[in-house]
Amino acid sequence: HTPCLPSLFRNNPNAIDIFIERMRLTEFEMLLGKHPVVEGFFKKNRFRIDPLGLAQHYGIKTEMLDLTSDLDIALFFAVCNYNKESDSYEPIYDNEIHTGILYVVLPYEHIDISNFTFLSGKISVIGLQPFARPGIQKGFSFYLNRNEEFVTHKYSFNYSKGDSEYYYNKFDNGSKIWTKDL
Repeated sequence: HTPCLPSLFRNNPNAIDIFIERMRLTEFEMLLGKHPVVEGFFKKNRFRIDPLGLAQHYGIKTEMLDLTSDLDIALFFAVCNYNKESDSYEPIYDNEIHTGILYVVLPYEHIDISNFTFLSGKISVIGLQPFARPGIQKGFSFYLNRNEEFVTHKYSFNYSKGDSEYYYNKFDNGSKIWTKDL
């Protein structure tokens, strides 16, 4: 977790790795533009679509970090494990004490008083987009350059199987916030 980096910059990627991810992003944007909800509603009504934020939210490596404005949603993702094979989340099953991490962004730390801007070009709401999941998760994207530090506060906490099960059950076995998109 230290340093906290966007997925595109984790594990010290080379230029080819970054190029491949940019190609995936381009393909995602092309597919997104042809999606029936985008063509039939979003474009027609001139609703804004954030393809970079959506791409990050759906697993394409970008220079964005996924954030949420909801503490319970953040805790769900902190205390439940993602199962790649079933594309779902599950609680922990052992009886050990685990350590979780939450990163908290304090907005006032991102005010640039030299030109009176606040998170200018840094944050994007991806909530109300063509797919339901980002909105349900109260999702935001935070943009970082390659060598830029994420100004945040890191909190660690201990949790148990019971805590994990609580958040898993609170969100109906994860299905309330890990919805399958149409």
